[in-house]
Amino acid sequence: MAHELSGRLDEAIQMYRSSCELTGELPAPLSLLGHAVAVSGETAEARRIMARLLALSGQPADIAVVYAGLREADETMRWLEIAARERLLHLIPVPADPRFVWLQSHPRF
Repeated sequence: MAHELSGRLDEAIQMYRSSCELTGELPAPLSLLGHAVAVSGETAEARRIMARLLALSGQPADIAVVYAGLREADETMRWLEIAARERLLHLIPVPADPRFVWLQSHPRF
């Protein structure tokens, strides 16, 4: 994440891909990859990753991460709200997570 947050998206994407290969595509690393490719402008690939996450029954917070990369506020909030209803611990860092800063002015945030 340090590479991604410092703007070195190519390095971040390469590391996220390696992580996905090593973990057998667990939802959390896959969501990180989805966010990074979305931010890099590869929205079609981000949507393919989203489809894989949904097929894996990924955590709602992981799905929200990819939607955050796509800058789709309503969908990001919908999945964060699902995670909140399920009382998932994945939500604890969201208010301080730099990937969600753009969303903080949203009324539902």
